Amino acid sequence: MRKHVIISTLLIIYSNWGRLLAQSPFTYKIDSLQHLLKTQSKEDTLKIIRWNDLARICFENLQFQQGLVATQQARLLSEKLRYRKGKGLYLRTMEIFHVSNQLSFFYNIHAKWHSTDLGEKEVINDTYSYLLPSKVDYDLANSQLLVALKYFEQQKDKELVAHILFSIGTTDLRLNKASEAKAYLERAKKLFKEIGRDEFAFCVLYESLISLEENNKIKQAIEIEKEAKSIISNIKTEREKELLNYYLALIYYSQNKNVLFIEQLMKTDYELEKIGEIDLRPFVLSNLGDFFDNEGMYQKSLDYFNKLIELKIETNQSDDIASQYVAAVFELVPLKKWDEAKQYLEKAKLSKDKIKNKRLLAFMDVRLHDAAGQILMGQEKYQEALTEFFQANQIANESNNERYFLMYTNTYIAQCYQKLGDVQKSIVFAKKKYDEAMSSGDIRLKINNNLLLSEVYEKSGQFKLAFEYLKKYRSIIKEKEENDIDNLATNLSIENIVNKNEKEKAALEKAKLIKEQENQNQRWWIFSIAAALISSIIILYVLYRNNQIKQKANTVLVNTLSQLKSTQAQLIQSEKMASLGELTAGIAHEIQNPLNFVNNFSEVNKELLVELKDEIKKGNLDEVNAIADDVISNEEKINHHGKRAESIVKGMLEHSRKSTGIKEPTDINKLCDEFVRLSYHGLRAKDPKFSCDYKLDLDPYLPLVHVVSQDIGRVILNVITNAFYVVDEKKKSGTEGYEPTVSVSTKKVNGKIEIIVADNGNGIPQKILDKIFQPFFTTKPTGKGTGLGLSLSYDIVKAHGGTIVVNTFNGPPGGELKVETKEGEGSQFIIYLPIS
Repeated sequence: MRKHVIISTLLIIYSNWGRLLAQSPFTYKIDSLQHLLKTQSKEDTLKIIRWNDLARICFENLQFQQGLVATQQARLLSEKLRYRKGKGLYLRTMEIFHVSNQLSFFYNIHAKWHSTDLGEKEVINDTYSYLLPSKVDYDLANSQLLVALKYFEQQKDKELVAHILFSIGTTDLRLNKASEAKAYLERAKKLFKEIGRDEFAFCVLYESLISLEENNKIKQAIEIEKEAKSIISNIKTEREKELLNYYLALIYYSQNKNVLFIEQLMKTDYELEKIGEIDLRPFVLSNLGDFFDNEGMYQKSLDYFNKLIELKIETNQSDDIASQYVAAVFELVPLKKWDEAKQYLEKAKLSKDKIKNKRLLAFMDVRLHDAAGQILMGQEKYQEALTEFFQANQIANESNNERYFLMYTNTYIAQCYQKLGDVQKSIVFAKKKYDEAMSSGDIRLKINNNLLLSEVYEKSGQFKLAFEYLKKYRSIIKEKEENDIDNLATNLSIENIVNKNEKEKAALEKAKLIKEQENQNQRWWIFSIAAALISSIIILYVLYRNNQIKQKANTVLVNTLSQLKSTQAQLIQSEKMASLGELTAGIAHEIQNPLNFVNNFSEVNKELLVELKDEIKKGNLDEVNAIADDVISNEEKINHHGKRAESIVKGMLEHSRKSTGIKEPTDINKLCDEFVRLSYHGLRAKDPKFSCDYKLDLDPYLPLVHVVSQDIGRVILNVITNAFYVVDEKKKSGTEGYEPTVSVSTKKVNGKIEIIVADNGNGIPQKILDKIFQPFFTTKPTGKGTGLGLSLSYDIVKAHGGTIVVNTFNGPPGGELKVETKEGEGSQFIIYLPIS
């Protein structure tokens, strides 16, 4: 289990405040620097460095007024001496002043950009505080900020006043003073805009979201988002614009708009890659990796961590590359790619020496031992895994700051002891950090802990405790499944955005190559024209005319192609949404039946238990036993139908996930059974009057077939839905004595699996039979279909190595989709799939 930096912060947070607030003020350092500055009459770069050093120590000691005065002096002297590096020192100093808010990250990135612009790469010792200090005296910090505010208001320095107001506002937020914070942040934003620093105003907007009152939060959040976009539209520099777009993604995340968050973050990454930006992009890639890890999309997360590693190596930013290597390990573990995981782990260990910060080094050691233990546990080397987990625990306990990890490592230790058969030790370690695990937001950890305790208590004969933890486990599973259903649409949207982003990138790369080729061709044409000038003015004129005509024709073609692509995208999206609607309706109807049984038997049991109490009072033991038998029987039925609902949800969630493209052994009978019922109930949900007799004749001895189950499932769903549609249309036409019937059968024929979907509808006219698999061809009324169902089915079957043959059974080996039809009597769609 990976331990993430909390994504909503996405900041470099220095540990200065947390470290120094617990220490005595560095009065002697301040006095020493002040003395040096007073005795140094020469105004040179050394004096600028000393002013900045004084400012930073004052900030660390919460002497904000004195620190900002020193910052001011350093900046003025840098401008006077035209000391280019002085700006970088100023940015670093202001970053420390804003250590607890968004402007810290803003100044950090600008300091890196300034260093890059100077043609050098400053070694920046960033300290990542994965856990904020437990004791921070924000009251003391706020009182000192108010002193500084009064001083600079008298000096009429609007920029520094705005900075101080912003810091007071963010400190008030830490003190849970939302209304006070809101007032200070609003004043800061107004001043920043007044002095033309809209980028600072944008950072204020993000912090303002936290101060919103709950009863009016949505409306105000919309206004903040609107204002943020307005500021971005006026930014001229590309990298500045993308920095604010990065903040905009944070605004979406703070509003739980995960779809917009990931879409914005991926756009920002693409734009940063396009302009060759290397300082902000690592943060974007890191958070993309973390987000997809949290969503359980481990391969996609691994892809982004690999991109981050490549970027770090290419740009010589490998001081913290060990963090990226170990992050990749935690993606490879759930993917069960053990050899690759071990390779990354070794790279992480070799890169660890570059880490200078002691706290980060301890954090990395814990993660390295944790990762090594998980790899060994996955390979069933439980005794060796225990050694790694115990070492991780020892480092976490010694460092104090990393004890958060103990609730994970103790769970792994408990699992290892369970596998080794030591039940008592398993119980001890499972219980050690149990309360912390249950109060955490990690639902997977909660599930693992409760299931583990249920199993080991049962193994030890403590059945009452086993039952208690089993109940908790089931409760959490139920909560997770409800969340999975609620988040299904969001997850599908995220997958669509990922797919769209990948396709757009591929298309843009292709367009770039084409453009380069066109430019090369154009250069050759210019050379030819130049040569032709020497020989003939007439040839030049002819070529010029031809070129003009060609450009006009190309313009027309480009416009037409753009319109066609737009229309095609809209139709494909319409088809996807229609399929999703049918799946959703089918799921609802499928789940309703077992839920009705569960509710009914629960009510009956309630009545029986009341009756049982009466009979106990009467002492009628025979009647008590009879009622108890009825209750037990009913509970078995409740359990049966509950598992049936669980099976339906799991199956549907499996089919709703993005296709991996990997062929796996698949039960075709199960697919047919599921999608017949889904299609039927989906149509029933749209039209309650819809009815049709459907029959299943499935060969029970059918072997498993290696196919992409999600894709073949879509083919079956499309064909069955079409069959139900045509019989319903025939019924609505009023044909006398007509009974709509759809049948689905499977059997093994000549080394292939044959799936037949037959209907007694009106059949397919011969004149359109050769068009039915063409994209966008449909016989349905406008708005009722896109004409993409059979076309997509064609592509899927073809991808499985087959062809489509109409009105014949003599096709080549591989996957086939055949059609038999007789106009007025019905149709048969026959799908052949190779067994291996």
